[in-house]
Amino acid sequence: MSNTAAQGLPTPPPNLRESQLRAAVAERDEVITQQSQQLVQLQSTVNELSEQLQRLKDQVLEAQRKHFGQSSERGRYLQEDLFHPLEAPIPEQDEEEAAAQAPTQRRKTQPPRGRRALPPELPRETMRYDYDDETRAQLEAQNGGPLEEIGVEVTETLEYAPGHLYVKRHEVPKYAIRGDQGERTIVSPPRPSPPIPGAQVGASLLAHTVISKFADHLPLNRISQQLARDGYDVPRQRLCDYVLLSASVLAPLADLIRQDALASPVLHSDDTTVPQLEKGRRQTRTCRLWLYLGRGREDGIIPVFYDYTTNRSQEGPLEHLRDYQGYLQADAYAGYLNAERTQAALIWCACWSHARRSFEKIA
Repeated sequence: MSNTAAQGLPTPPPNLRESQLRAAVAERDEVITQQSQQLVQLQSTVNELSEQLQRLKDQVLEAQRKHFGQSSERGRYLQEDLFHPLEAPIPEQDEEEAAAQAPTQRRKTQPPRGRRALPPELPRETMRYDYDDETRAQLEAQNGGPLEEIGVEVTETLEYAPGHLYVKRHEVPKYAIRGDQGERTIVSPPRPSPPIPGAQVGASLLAHTVISKFADHLPLNRISQQLARDGYDVPRQRLCDYVLLSASVLAPLADLIRQDALASPVLHSDDTTVPQLEKGRRQTRTCRLWLYLGRGREDGIIPVFYDYTTNRSQEGPLEHLRDYQGYLQADAYAGYLNAERTQAALIWCACWSHARRSFEKIA
């Protein structure tokens, strides 16, 4: 009965079934192709996001290392007032507060007239400058007898020895010499020239001030406080004048050291930032301190000189390197590379220390 019913159903033509199957297969292939393309796009997006995530992780690690890690290449004790101590901004005051403090400040800050005498309780060291035996014999022969001392010219300078202040007493005797006609001529032996003419300070205190400021990174106000505890109050303003005058005195020596360094066959150079305070400006100006170190000398001496610029323009390095002949090892700063292009005798060499930093970042 069932076989008779099944045999009674209509049978589709063979070509119709084949076309339907082909259409279904084509539709399936199209869906597979679309899904494959979507999968490729999604995989590409995943790869881009993974790379972006890795870059962000590297940036976070680099920021953490810079913020929390120890950096041996950074000066930890560099003070903001290393240069130009007089250019620090003065905090503003209200008009009422300034008016109330004006009389007191005027009485405190009014400087005494004339030169202050050095404290008598400070220990003294006497230096007497007199003629040598040969010169004295000539003067006595001219005088017709022993020289007659008629007075002593005395000047005192404040000196510094490790741990205490003392006064050096300079004595220059005055002698009267009788001439052929009986007239008297006053003569005095020469004395060494002071480092700063007219200043009541000796070379030892100047050296202590300069070394304390630039080698030990002590601000001038702290140096002034130390000297006051040691027995004599030297104002900060006067110490600043001493530093500036000492720079003028040492300028010829610094120029000789610069020439000596530039005569070396190998020269190393680098720069670092220095914050500079300016009057009337809240934020510090970022200036540059340049180092030039000579090597390769036969005598083994390593001359070093510095340059200070208010920016990182190329004029500073180009000025010092315009006549240099030898190997310059430095980073890839444009000023060094331009010096090599314009100076045929200068050969730039890459700095391994700077190259190491790039490898350290990706390590």
